[in-house]
Amino acid sequence: MPNLPFGDINIVVLTDLHSWLGGHSRQEPHYDADLGDVLSFWENLKDHCDAYGDDDDDDEPQNQHRDIFFVNNGDFIHGTGLSQMGMGNDYDDGSQRPLGNRYKILHGKNCKLLTFGFLYNMKDYAPNSGIVIEDVEKVVAQEWFVNALVEEHYDAILVLAHMDLVDPLVHVIKSAIRSNIGQGMPVVFITGHTHYRGVKQLEDTTMTFEAGRYMDTVGFVSFPKKESVRSENSTSLFSHAFLDANKQVLFQDTLGFSRSEDGETKNGKELSKFIDQTREKLGLKKEIGCAPQSYFFERPVDAEGSLWGLYRDEVIPKIFFKSRQTMEAIEEEATNEEDDLPMAMLLSKDAWRYDLFNNATLIADDIIAVAPFNDTVVHLGTFPSKVIAKANRTLNQYSNGDDLTWLPTLPKFILIGSLDESDANTKYHLYCHDFEAIHVQKILRRLAPKEHVVIKKTEFRSTMIWMAFVEEYWKCDGSCESDGRGYKRSKHF
Repeated sequence: MPNLPFGDINIVVLTDLHSWLGGHSRQEPHYDADLGDVLSFWENLKDHCDAYGDDDDDDEPQNQHRDIFFVNNGDFIHGTGLSQMGMGNDYDDGSQRPLGNRYKILHGKNCKLLTFGFLYNMKDYAPNSGIVIEDVEKVVAQEWFVNALVEEHYDAILVLAHMDLVDPLVHVIKSAIRSNIGQGMPVVFITGHTHYRGVKQLEDTTMTFEAGRYMDTVGFVSFPKKESVRSENSTSLFSHAFLDANKQVLFQDTLGFSRSEDGETKNGKELSKFIDQTREKLGLKKEIGCAPQSYFFERPVDAEGSLWGLYRDEVIPKIFFKSRQTMEAIEEEATNEEDDLPMAMLLSKDAWRYDLFNNATLIADDIIAVAPFNDTVVHLGTFPSKVIAKANRTLNQYSNGDDLTWLPTLPKFILIGSLDESDANTKYHLYCHDFEAIHVQKILRRLAPKEHVVIKKTEFRSTMIWMAFVEEYWKCDGSCESDGRGYKRSKHF
């Protein structure tokens, strides 16, 4: 009997995997389960639920099946997750047709589950992407949404909402549901995007749940069918569990196997093998260097072991600034007098994703985990130091509605380069990543309308800069020994 709080309807949840299909066994060994292990876990749970109520076990009620479903709630790769699931508020820009199904009825042995998919009100998607994101407030008032609620036959509602579990839009959707069908129907929100574990009972028959990030969590929720809700106090029928993505936790502690290997299924093992072979084929396991220590992306810029401080003080000066004479943008834009001007960069706090660990020899995949977006570095022009400093201060102003999760750990933008604001005549070549370029360009044009602000791409990309730094300055020099897990560890650590 699996050690989980089962109900009429059960959901296994992954969210915000961001390509961590192979797990974290190298960086954080506790999280050693990969997607194949999760598949094995799911298949074992499904076998249990399918058999529940069918046998002669006196401890199990007869003819009362348990239904179980598996959901991945978006952001499967490093982008927005729009290609991973159909959202009720995603449309093709040309045809105005929704991308995927607006809703779907999931059928189990025991229930019919009305399922919606929503994305938060995204405003910063690429303008030429060919899609339109409609505001949730508008969508829940549309005829198709109301008709699905009042005309379909179902036993509960599942909302896959790629937004924080207490985002105001969750309440918008909940209120729209309740205004159409009343209070008795169980509703569960599976949320994501904000990368943490959380759960909240919003009302007697409504729960919202978020299951971590990056394959660190296997979430589990259970809830009743409407016919099982027999009183106004039904919160006890809603349960959840956060399981570490760890083989022992999944197979031994939860499923009850004496060895983790005993819980691995044929499909699960084949998927794990395929993931590993694919990583090998793509060159992601290529060893490229040895880090002198670990660096963490949630640490303040000036703190010991800050990933941001490393990039500001070491990576950009040694790799990017030193190579500026080879940049096409400089050659096209600079006059002879500007060839030797100093350089500066404005780096968004959204540039990096993960920590850089030194518990094993660094491989290419470790660097991609830090910098998965591979943004192009762009040249914005040459500007006096006082303009750049003022632009940095302006970009770092917070206003109502801003996400203050990182405050005061990190500013919105980090200034790279030593500016001399006392010398108003000295100009600097200014750079940023292309993702933020239009935003920075608007600020510069507002602050310095007489300056020439033109976005020009360089041949440098963010992941490439990290790779070049590690290969050049963090050589292992052959002084590595095995750590017993098939990876190498520097003798100097």
